[in-house]
Amino acid sequence: MTPGRPDTAGLELAGRIPLMRESEPVEALVASLAERAGTYRAERLSGLHNPWGFAHGLTDPWPFLDLCESREVVELATGQIGPDVLLWDSELFTDPTRYRDFVEVGREGRYWPVEPLVGALVLVSFGPGGRQMTGVRLDTLMEQGLPAIDMDSPLYVIRLMSAQSHFVRDPDHPAHQACMREQVLINFVERPLWLLGGENAGGSDLTRGFSPATPTWARSAAHGSNEEN
Repeated sequence: MTPGRPDTAGLELAGRIPLMRESEPVEALVASLAERAGTYRAERLSGLHNPWGFAHGLTDPWPFLDLCESREVVELATGQIGPDVLLWDSELFTDPTRYRDFVEVGREGRYWPVEPLVGALVLVSFGPGGRQMTGVRLDTLMEQGLPAIDMDSPLYVIRLMSAQSHFVRDPDHPAHQACMREQVLINFVERPLWLLGGENAGGSDLTRGFSPATPTWARSAAHGSNEEN
């Protein structure tokens, strides 16, 4: 489990206000994002669980990470792909019909830089009666489409891969190349991975991505400076 924010309850702060406030429930965060839909780019909802990703400044990623690491999610994933599980992506669709269209045109799975391609999705619907979770294998979803889910409420898609497979970080991999062309603001090469269960038998790099990304323009400027000297 990834440690969350420190519990400041009961600490003597000499009257100061804690810098890290209490996290809101994930349901409240989803409702807020749904209400603000259209005021931010949809790409910022990619990797919503990642504290070092696009969601920073838009919402609190930690409750989403807690949900991704929850026993319910892990059990649904292991029931589909076995005990060795890596969390590599999650995405919120405030309008679930967008995800239905995404699946119907064959885009789910296209951007997975995973060899061999073995994965599962946990689909979390945030409806009026509470959240509902459904687990499905990636290959089943690619062949048969979405299972029956609530299409009137925000949908949180959690993407998990078998840790027996390898997460390829080479930007020349076809999945990364497709992502570059079709999702230009999303970069999976540096996406951090979380081992949720079992062993990292596929040897994926679990160390990268756990810090804010350096802007590409800064790197380019540095290269340009070196070439001029």
